[in-house]
Amino acid sequence: MTRALAMMTAFALVAMAMTGCVPTEAEGPRTAFDDAIHEVEEAIAAFYLLGPEATVDRVRSAGERLAADWAVVEAAAGGLDDVDLSEANAAHDELAAAIGELADDAKLGSPMRTVMPLLEAFEAAVDEVHEDGDFH
Repeated sequence: MTRALAMMTAFALVAMAMTGCVPTEAEGPRTAFDDAIHEVEEAIAAFYLLGPEATVDRVRSAGERLAADWAVVEAAAGGLDDVDLSEANAAHDELAAAIGELADDAKLGSPMRTVMPLLEAFEAAVDEVHEDGDFH
């Protein structure tokens, strides 16, 4: 019975390898990086959904989520030699700085007007990283 189970397992692994279902060593880090980039893209979309009348607190909260998700991307990129995050890091730093400088008593609508161009620049840089990595 044990021998039959071992043979079936071996057969299944060979079949998966032949069909491309088993990730290679390089695919593991690339998949983690791609998943992390998708999380950042979702965080950016959520940021846009705040709308033009978002309060400072909501903008800061969205910025915190974005920063946390971006940190995961940075960590995942550490295992990939062909990923250049320099432009995206610079764009993220500018966005984070602008969010950090928002006045607590900013008028309604002002926070999003302030960060929107920087959010768009960060999104463009993230899109470029994603496209350059040829993850799809």
